[in-house]
Amino acid sequence: MRFHASIAIGASLALAACGGSPRISNVPRAPSASGPVSDWPVKVGNPYQVLGQWYYPRDDRDYDQTGIASWYGPKFHGLSTANGETYDMDRVSAAHKTLPLPSYVEVTNLENGRRIIARVNDRGPFVGDRVIDLSRRSAELLDVVRKGTARVRVRRVYPPEDVRLALRGGGKSAGAVQMASAAPKPVRQPVPAPISQTAAPTPVAADVMTPAPVAIRTVSLPASSATGPARPPASPAPVAATFAYGGPSFIQVAAVSDNGRAEWLANYLKPFGTPVMQPMASGMIRVRIGPFTSVEDAQAALAKVHNAGYQEARIVVDAPAG
Repeated sequence: MRFHASIAIGASLALAACGGSPRISNVPRAPSASGPVSDWPVKVGNPYQVLGQWYYPRDDRDYDQTGIASWYGPKFHGLSTANGETYDMDRVSAAHKTLPLPSYVEVTNLENGRRIIARVNDRGPFVGDRVIDLSRRSAELLDVVRKGTARVRVRRVYPPEDVRLALRGGGKSAGAVQMASAAPKPVRQPVPAPISQTAAPTPVAADVMTPAPVAIRTVSLPASSATGPARPPASPAPVAATFAYGGPSFIQVAAVSDNGRAEWLANYLKPFGTPVMQPMASGMIRVRIGPFTSVEDAQAALAKVHNAGYQEARIVVDAPAG
């Protein structure tokens, strides 16, 4: 990793000329990356301290910031990233201080208009107003290599599976410059972070957002602590009466309008049960978990989904065929 290892062994920190992140020179290199990596599990991570400053990772679904981008390359090629992958400077990837690992961002070079979608799998940069550290390939696509830094806009996005697969497996094509054209435009809408985090040394307000495509119809997530007291979790529907209806039972989590967002949510829900994506006549995509065969299994899974932040998820039963 580019900083966790240095903290663990107490090595002295040094700032790299381009990346501006704490580096150490005696970390063994990992094997060269081969084949596609996985988008699961998604890791947020605990608060951490670098150069005397605390950082608080969170699942900010509507992240949208402008600032300075830098890049890092040959000195770190083959080393481990913060989520345990192998850093490949020829892949379209990036490092960010707080976004989940992995996640995807649209990066726009505000100096020349170039845009890419990059996969975030590392932590950094830790200098001034720098908001993202680009791999060498990402920097080439944005025309940042020669200058070293550029003013950029960084926006979290949820690309479709074909784009994510290309980035997980290499994504070296110059066509990545145009991949952002289909990215959804976000609209601010407060929701709680769905991934539990370790409490920070000092209270930190979290105002997590969700992108516009997440037109949640069946789940209204409560405000976070930054916007006021959260409502208590909704009580689950009477499971025993519902099961008596006779059809297959599911946990209804959300209905979203964007396929990429639905796939992301389905992957996130895998630890709680078998995710099911159901296209609806309205064009929305219903995301559920199930089916369940017992009241106990359904209630146990529902409790876990509530604890993950989806506090108005509920048990539903489909009408039996015929």
